[in-house]
Amino acid sequence: MKCAHFFKNDTPLPRIHAPTFSEYEKFVCEGRPVIVTGWFQSSPRVFNWTPEYLVGKAGDVTVPVRRVDSLHSQEWLGSTQHMPFREFMRIWARESQTSTPHAPPSYYLASLPIQRHLPALAADVVPPPHAAQQNKSGNLWVGCPYQETPLHYDWSSGDQGMDGLHAIVSGEKVFYLIDPADSGLLVPRKRTWGHLHQAQERWDSFMSPWSTHQHAGRCASQPQHHASPHAPMGGGGGAGAVPTYYEVTLAAGEMLFVPKLWWHKVVTTQPTIALNFWFQHVGSEWLKVYRHWQHMEQYLEAVESMQASDSKYRGVLQFYGACDAAPYNALASLIDPTCSEEWEEEEEASSGAGRWSLDEVGEAPMVQEGRMGTYAWEATDSRRRIGQLQGRPVCQKGLCCETLRWVQLTKLELTQQQQNREKQYPRRKVTDAVVAWYRSDPHRLMLLPKFVDGFGSIADYPLFAHSDANELAACLRSMVETWVLRACQRRCITSAPLLSASLSRALADGPGF
Repeated sequence: MKCAHFFKNDTPLPRIHAPTFSEYEKFVCEGRPVIVTGWFQSSPRVFNWTPEYLVGKAGDVTVPVRRVDSLHSQEWLGSTQHMPFREFMRIWARESQTSTPHAPPSYYLASLPIQRHLPALAADVVPPPHAAQQNKSGNLWVGCPYQETPLHYDWSSGDQGMDGLHAIVSGEKVFYLIDPADSGLLVPRKRTWGHLHQAQERWDSFMSPWSTHQHAGRCASQPQHHASPHAPMGGGGGAGAVPTYYEVTLAAGEMLFVPKLWWHKVVTTQPTIALNFWFQHVGSEWLKVYRHWQHMEQYLEAVESMQASDSKYRGVLQFYGACDAAPYNALASLIDPTCSEEWEEEEEASSGAGRWSLDEVGEAPMVQEGRMGTYAWEATDSRRRIGQLQGRPVCQKGLCCETLRWVQLTKLELTQQQQNREKQYPRRKVTDAVVAWYRSDPHRLMLLPKFVDGFGSIADYPLFAHSDANELAACLRSMVETWVLRACQRRCITSAPLLSASLSRALADGPGF
C-alpha cells in the first residue's frame, strides 16, 4: 500500500478547566478531543499515588503485566505474565533508569481494572461524570520512558468503539491523534482477527518524540512537515485535503478526552502512573451514522478479508454462535438454500441429528420479519426489557438501588430463558466442515445475528439508559446488515449466474441510505 504523506497539525487542542457535565457533553457529542484540567480536585487522594504508597496498599497482590517481547506482539501490548505488584514496581523503577530507544523497557502494566485487581486503591478514585454513571472505576497504567502503545483506536469485541479519558497522575505521555472522519481513512489497518482496530505494523513509525530514534517504517524517510496552525480540527476529508495528525503532550494533573474511533498512538516519555476511563455515549454513537460511516465500512471490509488460522476462525465462529441451530440455519437458508451435504453428514455423525429446518424455527422473530436478523432473535426480549430502563432515575455513581435490584432480577430471568432456549436449540460443535463452509464466503459470518447485533450494543447496557438508544441500535444494525447484503449481492453477481431469490427479497426490503 502506498504511504500517505501525513503532516503534523500544530493547531493546539482546546483546554477546559473543571468542566461541568454539559461541557463534557459538548465535546463527546461533537467527537472532538480536549485537554481537561482540574479533574484531580475531585479525586485528591490520587495525589498520594507515589510508588511507595501504591506498594504499601497493594504490594502483595498478583497482577497481570505485559511482557513486551515485541512492540507488535500477537497479543495486544505483549504477552501476559503474572507477578506480585511489588515485584513489578521494582522492575519499573529499575527500567525507568536504564531504558533507551534501542533498549526499551520489557514490562508494562497496561489497562489494569482497579476495582477487579486492586480494590484497595478504588476508593481513592472518583471517576469523571460519564464513567461514574456507567459504574466504570478506571484502569491503571504504569510505564517507563520509551514505552509505546502502537497506533489504534479503542475497541473490544462487545463495543465497536469507545470514548476514553486518560489522566496523568505523575510523569508525561505524548499522544498522536488522527481524526477518523478524514485522515483516519488513510490508515491501513491489520487484517487479523482481534487486531482489526490496529494500524499495520510499523506504519506509525514516523510519529515519535525521539529525534534520534531511527525507524524502519514506510514513512520514516519523509521529512518532518507541518500543516498550517490555522487548519481546522477534523477539517474535512474532501479532495485536496491534507492528511494530518495532532501531537499532544500530556503532563501530570492533565486529562485527555480521546473521542470514539479516533486513531491514537501513545508514547511514555517519563516514568508515568496514569488512569483511564472508557465509557459509551449515544451522542458519539450517532456520529457513526452521520460522520464516521466510511470508517465503519472500512472495518467491515477488514472483516470481509480478515486472516485467521483454522483454530482462531473456529473460536470466532463459536463466539458468534455459528452453530446455535435456530438463528444459524435461518440465515444459512437465506444466503445459501442448499447447505453443504458434507456439513450435514458430519453434523449427523457428531451429534446424532441433522440440521434444523426453516419449518422448525419459523416462529423466531427474525424469520417472521423476513429479514436477516436486524434484531438477533435470542436478544429481542433482552433489549425490550433493558429499554424499560428509559426514564428511570440515575444517580451520580450509577443506577438507584431500586433499579439495580430490578436489573439483577431481570438478568436472572433472562439467564433462565437462555437456558431454556439452549435445551430447545442445542449448540452444535463447530466442525471442520462448518469452518470450511464459512471460510468459502466471509459474508456468512458477517450475517450471524450476534455479529450484526454487536453494532447496536449501545441499547444493551443495563447501566446506560437513553431514549435514543434503541432507535440508534436499530439504525446501525440495519446499515451493517444492508452493507453485508450488498456485498453478498456483488459476490453472487460475479460468481454465479443467478442471485438467490431470498437474498434479493431481503435486500429489497432492507433499509436504504
